[in-house]
Amino acid sequence: MGMPVMVFETYRSQERQLNLFNHGATKLRTVGVHHYGLACDIVRIVGNEPCWKGDYSFLGQLAHSCALIWGGDWGSPQIPHTFVDSVHVQRCTIARQPELFAGNWYPDTLYNPYAEAEQHLMFASVTQPRKPAPPARAKAGSRSQTA
Repeated sequence: MGMPVMVFETYRSQERQLNLFNHGATKLRTVGVHHYGLACDIVRIVGNEPCWKGDYSFLGQLAHSCALIWGGDWGSPQIPHTFVDSVHVQRCTIARQPELFAGNWYPDTLYNPYAEAEQHLMFASVTQPRKPAPPARAKAGSRSQTA
């Protein structure tokens, strides 16, 4: 791509998060995935300084290719998002965050949020549950077996 970038923040304490919130640098009062070392902000370097301005759509493609969730679409580009953080990437789907925050789950080295088995978790909060299938009817002339 030919543009210099830097990883700006990885781990973030609650104290740091609150400081950023109080200065208007974030909309989130409580630290999230950064607190678990599973997120980072990747920013451009402009004049030897970090820069959060500009188009960061390239980061979406880069994140996806590295099995990371991009804060520009939160792993679901087809869904409009009210909160966008275009310099943010994380190694955890939004749907997995409650498990992570509760201490019930942490991704292993093979975890891929885009893997087929994870799709239901990525979109769990935005899809409607399916209605259960009606019970199967016995065919005429067949006998049911019981255990």
